[in-house]
Amino acid sequence: MDWTGLPAAVIGGVIGALSGGLPAWLIARAQSRETLRRDREDRTRQEKGVAFSAQVKLVVIVNSTLHDWKHVHASLHLLTVPENSHMEPWQVVMPIVAQAGEKDLQFAAEELALFLGARENGFMHTIMLLAQRHAAGQSAMREYQVQRERMLELVPTPDEMDGLLGKAMISDEELRRLRPRGASLNSLVTQISEGLTENIDLCREAASGIGPILARYFDDPSIGGVSFPSPEELGELLLEAQA
Repeated sequence: MDWTGLPAAVIGGVIGALSGGLPAWLIARAQSRETLRRDREDRTRQEKGVAFSAQVKLVVIVNSTLHDWKHVHASLHLLTVPENSHMEPWQVVMPIVAQAGEKDLQFAAEELALFLGARENGFMHTIMLLAQRHAAGQSAMREYQVQRERMLELVPTPDEMDGLLGKAMISDEELRRLRPRGASLNSLVTQISEGLTENIDLCREAASGIGPILARYFDDPSIGGVSFPSPEELGELLLEAQA
């Protein structure tokens, strides 16, 4: 048997295999890279959707907190007017009924996980605390509304009205009977007022932080944040409400 042509045949076979397999490997590699690129784009798109959802929830909480804070503190300001000096907090603070989208609003697990993935554990805890405190405040306001309505059922019908404030004659016996309920309502007003003031600080922290965090995470400086009034602007808002 003649073996002289074997090396050439082997070499030719190897070259043939390489020439056929290399393009296929390059194509497979390119396809793999394209698949990975699309997966990254899909994941980024999904994460941006989650981030947008978190921003919307934060906007709702911030606006709700600002509205309630302004209402409660402007109402309490009425007690500083001399002719109202005999009145109590529950008599001037009207309850606020939360909108459907504001009740017990919480951040979803995937929204919190996004900030955890961005290594923003502190911010994640801030918005969790803010959502929990906001829900607790809404619950306290609902309880205040129920107790106040029960109280008003026991109060005589006002003899005259001055805007939302009514005047009625109450006997000493009626006053003694109403005083414990009034003290409970006043305590709720204090709890709501102090809670809103603390939530204002949390809202400012969360609103100022979410934009820069998301911009860094997605490497996209076009991502905006959540606006929040400065302390000076808050003072102006309160003055407008008191006018």
